[in-house]
Amino acid sequence: QERFFLQAARLDARFGHPHFELGKIHFNRKEYRQAADWLQKISPDDVHSHEAGFLLGLSLFHFGDFEGAQKAFQTVAELVPLSQVYNDLGAAQNRRGLAQAIDSFRKALEDDPNDPVYHFNLGYALWKKGDFTAAADRFRAVLDRQPDDEMATLMLGMCLKKQNSRPGDPR
Repeated sequence: QERFFLQAARLDARFGHPHFELGKIHFNRKEYRQAADWLQKISPDDVHSHEAGFLLGLSLFHFGDFEGAQKAFQTVAELVPLSQVYNDLGAAQNRRGLAQAIDSFRKALEDDPNDPVYHFNLGYALWKKGDFTAAADRFRAVLDRQPDDEMATLMLGMCLKKQNSRPGDPR
């Protein structure tokens, strides 16, 4: 199959379907750099452009191009404002240390308030910002949904320690 898509891509570089399929093949193999190379060739008016943009963002994220991932997710979010897209946008922004990550994670939660991953990611971004009270609330929300989540338990404990520490306290 890959060989046929490569041949089709060589025959007509403007035909996006083979590029999309090759991008998916490489993405599924966890060959993210190659996936991104193919997915970047998909034009915005192609029928697969939204899915290709999302996979492009994931591919760029996986190989550490967080700025590129952020741009890809922003483009998709403008066209398809889904929780998953906002969550991944927030993850890219968070990796870049950008405060907008909190807003993106909040948008993800607005549409799907029951997803513990979205609560955790918002909690972690708030913790990084130093808002330990709000972060603790998010980690509690995770534990309400998944009581055995060890990382949420650990992060909640860290928030509570930070809330109880006094200025100059070495903790």
